[in-house]
Amino acid sequence: MRTYDKILARIIIIFLLFLSIWLAIILIDMDSPLRTFLAYSSLGLLALGIIFIILEIYNLKMERKLINDNLDDLETKGVRVYRKKFEKLLYSRDVADLPKLAKLLFNFNTIAILQPTNLQELKDCLKVCEKFSIPIIPRGAGTGGYGGVLPTQNGIIIILSQVKEILLFNPETETVEVETGITWGRLREFLLRKGYDLFTYPSSAPSSSIGGWIASGGYGIGSSKFGDVSGSVQSIALVGLNGEEILLDKTSDFVGNFGTLGIVWKATLKIRKVIQLHHIALGLKSDKETIEVYNLLQKTDPYYLRYIDKKSLDWTLTKEKNGSEIGYTDFGVLAATFLEPDWVTSQEIIDNIDGALSDSVSDELWEDRFYTLRIKRGGPSLIISEVIIPSNTLNTFLAKLENWFLKDKYSIEVIALDKERSMVMIWFPTDQRKHTLPIIGSLPYLLHWFRSFQVIKIAWDVGGSTYNNGGLWLSPFPAEENREHMKQILWRKQETDPLNLFNPGKIQGIRIPRFFPIITWGLFLKIGLPIFRVGYRILPKRYR
Repeated sequence: MRTYDKILARIIIIFLLFLSIWLAIILIDMDSPLRTFLAYSSLGLLALGIIFIILEIYNLKMERKLINDNLDDLETKGVRVYRKKFEKLLYSRDVADLPKLAKLLFNFNTIAILQPTNLQELKDCLKVCEKFSIPIIPRGAGTGGYGGVLPTQNGIIIILSQVKEILLFNPETETVEVETGITWGRLREFLLRKGYDLFTYPSSAPSSSIGGWIASGGYGIGSSKFGDVSGSVQSIALVGLNGEEILLDKTSDFVGNFGTLGIVWKATLKIRKVIQLHHIALGLKSDKETIEVYNLLQKTDPYYLRYIDKKSLDWTLTKEKNGSEIGYTDFGVLAATFLEPDWVTSQEIIDNIDGALSDSVSDELWEDRFYTLRIKRGGPSLIISEVIIPSNTLNTFLAKLENWFLKDKYSIEVIALDKERSMVMIWFPTDQRKHTLPIIGSLPYLLHWFRSFQVIKIAWDVGGSTYNNGGLWLSPFPAEENREHMKQILWRKQETDPLNLFNPGKIQGIRIPRFFPIITWGLFLKIGLPIFRVGYRILPKRYR
């Protein structure tokens, strides 16, 4: 499909070629016959280039008319089609607010938004995209923050939120088959009524869709005991470009590919019987002691373990609930949840730890697991950086973080992923409405946005990696242990999607279409981040 960005790239190429010829003319001797030949050749080239561009624009308009006619046909078949400007703006973003500079580099506009309600409508949508070679951006609930659902090549967004039926509940095999537009929260409510529960689910479960979290390969509540979402998925059904349905029993081929291999419309998940939970909360006397106890509890096989620092508590939790004060300490709170069998075996270790807070505190922290974005009270804008680091380097990581950023300008939350690794979420509340400048927008907000990349650099220094290995923003930074997996995904994509229509640029660096059509996003970051780090270091500390 032709786009205005591609036409812009061709204009730049023709201009550079024309300029190079004229430079040659200037350098050649005045009386040389070659000079005359080059002069007329360059004028002819310019004329052909102008004609070529005019034809490109005409063909683009005719193609858009044909596309709109096909979208009208989809609408008559029952597919919801959104084409108004405000509708495109609403769905051409995720949970993160982007600085103005990012919007200058990439065109996040889209042709249309399609919302099928069943499998046949989904196939009809894909046929239109394939017919005109239109990039396809699958979208679940859009609760991610790394650009996994952002359109970068003027494609079509396909929303799966209406493909949301529970197809089969099978207590004998302890599995449930669902369409992937359903939210984890709704599925979990259904299972709890049957006496079953999920092995793991995201902290955004009330709004996050099954397909979106599978595509991003996420960790969540229960992951410290049962691993990431891939361990909970028995099989996945994909729909490819030609409408072919592909059943994947080896789910690792799909999990974490950010929708670049096809659209996952159905999944079979493993479930378990409900087991009684036990919650504890601890308020300790120093940061060092808190991390030491965190590392100790991580070895006891908790179902869910997290550390919430003082700033996060101030921004997210209420001062009082049920007549008792929340456990505010100078060094945050540890919250742990155990399944009944693990609680029995861990009891002796837990009883020897001082600083236990009331049951009402531990219960509130458990109920609060779905509402981490309350931290936007400190904003109202919010920049998030998530990294995975070895748990034995937590103190080193936090010290390096404090060395770079003012302590009162960010907050952290640490979640155990297994017995050795942790995910650290760093929140930078800010306000993108303040101190706006032409072109680049809010300068403080832009600095905060680049801070999230510096957090990744700090994580690398202690042997860590990025949390997600894809999405637009993190595509140049795959973790070392996932590089082979990414190669396998790219190899499979070349076979099933040779035109690179499914969510382009989300697992490999994409070229920046505006102004820099020959520069990739990864190269831009390699050049820009060192400059940012030097500039940030020479800023007076009060501005950091």
